[in-house]
Amino acid sequence: MSGMVGIMFLAAVLVTACGGPEERKAKYFARATEYMDAANYPKARVALRNVLKIDPKDPDAYVLFARVEEKEKNWRNAVQLYQEAVRLSPDHTAALIALGKYYLEARLTDRVVEVAEAVLRGYPGHAQAQALKIASQVVSDAAVLPAIPKAEALAREFPAEPDVAILLATLYGQRQRYHDAENVLRSALKAHPADLDLLNSLNAVLTRANDSAGAERVIRRMIDVEPESLDHRLRLAQFYVKESAYGQAETVLRDAVARDPNSEQRRLVLAEFFVNRNDLSSAERVLLEATSQLPYASQLQFGVAALYERMGQEAKARDQYAALVREYHEKPAGLEAKVKLAEMDFRAGKQIDAERQVQDVLKENPRSTEGLILTGRMALTRRNGKDAVQAFRTVLHDRPELATVHYLLGQAYQLAGDINLAKDSLERAVALYPDQVDAQRSLALLESRSGRHQQARARLEDLLKQRPHDIT
Repeated sequence: MSGMVGIMFLAAVLVTACGGPEERKAKYFARATEYMDAANYPKARVALRNVLKIDPKDPDAYVLFARVEEKEKNWRNAVQLYQEAVRLSPDHTAALIALGKYYLEARLTDRVVEVAEAVLRGYPGHAQAQALKIASQVVSDAAVLPAIPKAEALAREFPAEPDVAILLATLYGQRQRYHDAENVLRSALKAHPADLDLLNSLNAVLTRANDSAGAERVIRRMIDVEPESLDHRLRLAQFYVKESAYGQAETVLRDAVARDPNSEQRRLVLAEFFVNRNDLSSAERVLLEATSQLPYASQLQFGVAALYERMGQEAKARDQYAALVREYHEKPAGLEAKVKLAEMDFRAGKQIDAERQVQDVLKENPRSTEGLILTGRMALTRRNGKDAVQAFRTVLHDRPELATVHYLLGQAYQLAGDINLAKDSLERAVALYPDQVDAQRSLALLESRSGRHQQARARLEDLLKQRPHDIT
């Protein structure tokens, strides 16, 4: 009997030590928040997965997960996570407001109004929802002026609300009222000194107002708010490059590497800085030093190979990719290296070898983005529009944000004789990336061929305004 009592006591101790599901869930949620604050997004993601294993119907976990994805610029994943939060909790205010901002960015004004009104039904005076409704009305330059009094009235009611301040500052900025925009944002920052959206908007206003010193100070404030984030340091480096202060830009990037020497991305960014300055030998030194210190970092090895390609050292590039294939075999890095070798064969005119290697990759992973894009490009060179369309459509099913692939799909539809679908794809490419020059030219050509000469001329004139020295 005493043995049974001992076992029961031990079981009770173990249960107490481990805690119940709610306790473990709270622990993982707290960890995720801590990791977010420390800009350790991979660990935050792991902690949130543990939360969702315990409670797969927690909308707050999906919202925090979405914010992790936003920090890593996985916009599509973020939207899906916010949508899941709303599915689980249809009146989840934070998720609805976040979705409204995405819909606004995508110019889906009906959806913006829909989510704003969903919030306002529960909270009739909700400042962010009202700001979204006003923003949804600004669909053209002509709509800016009548929206300003509405935004000003909302700002008087909610002077410290960041989204309201950003709305009013944006409208002022569109009317070149930069001083007014700055005042609105600085006023809101007094209440929210660490709000990155406010700081980002203030930086944009000061940049447009040609206040370089002010813009630099704001970027440094952003670094102070998130000292472990690479994004703000990269922005500061880009600012210095624009000012031709290359030494200061290099210092910022080297400091970023020193703060996290195990980060592949930081090493690659530093190497890219030298590549953009056409200092390929310095880029090579950065990457070779990085691969010696981080020998199992596959992305650094890809970086070395890509650099050798740029330097015209084809044999070295091939050796690097071949080494990756030997090391990783059928793992993602090995398959990616096979596609890179196939691309080199394709450029060298070895179409049969290229197709063989790509088929090997697609046999292992039929959804390989790189493999499918190369398959589509090879089909375009064979003038096989049907196969190219199939390849590019498969890519866009998984990666709809790829503007270049929308452009390639437009080319494929033209080959297949589907002019309307070609035009739709090219329009999407331009919407996703307005500087997509090839897509703009292709649209102008399609409009000209269909007799819409005035529209074609207007498009080309807009293109010339953006690129006045482009004679093509």
